[in-house]
Amino acid sequence: MSQLTLYGFAPSTYTRTARMACVEKGVPYDLQPSALGKPAYAALHPFHKMPALTHGDVRLFETMAIIRYIDEAFDGPALQPSTPAARARMAQWESVVSSYTYRTVISKWVLAAMHNNPAEQIAEAAKAAAAHLTLIDGLVGDSAWLAGDQLSLADLTMAPVLAYVAGIPEGAAMMAACPNLSRVYGAISARESFTATG
Repeated sequence: MSQLTLYGFAPSTYTRTARMACVEKGVPYDLQPSALGKPAYAALHPFHKMPALTHGDVRLFETMAIIRYIDEAFDGPALQPSTPAARARMAQWESVVSSYTYRTVISKWVLAAMHNNPAEQIAEAAKAAAAHLTLIDGLVGDSAWLAGDQLSLADLTMAPVLAYVAGIPEGAAMMAACPNLSRVYGAISARESFTATG
């Protein structure tokens, strides 16, 4: 069978999600740097984001499409729940990460802190991130995983974001104040798919 290739940079949360899906399914993959902004890369991702995937004749862009393909095209443990309601919860969490969590936590806070933006800006962004994580913690409740009682693509989508949070001193304190989210993160951060892609 053809080699599965992912195009993206390892530090990207979305690229890591795709890589984690490959590890969970036991799918070998080749990680190639994304030539963002180069005309040739538009053939892989017309919006010049990451990751993109090629696998034989298959060409995909956008993380949610990529990880569903990885789950459904290969043998290995299912990464999507079996019931419609649980699959909908999984999709709901994926949407939360893409639409709200990444923007609030990564774009506005983590990147600001990494780039040494003005202290006032970082403090304001940290406050918003903490409020967002608290909201998520309440939504998780006592569930073992985000979408229910089994690991799903939702957890693979959230985990790389939380890894950045946990790696910042202020973020570690935020996570400590979110016991439900910390429980889920603790479970996934112990998995090979997380440790092998860090």
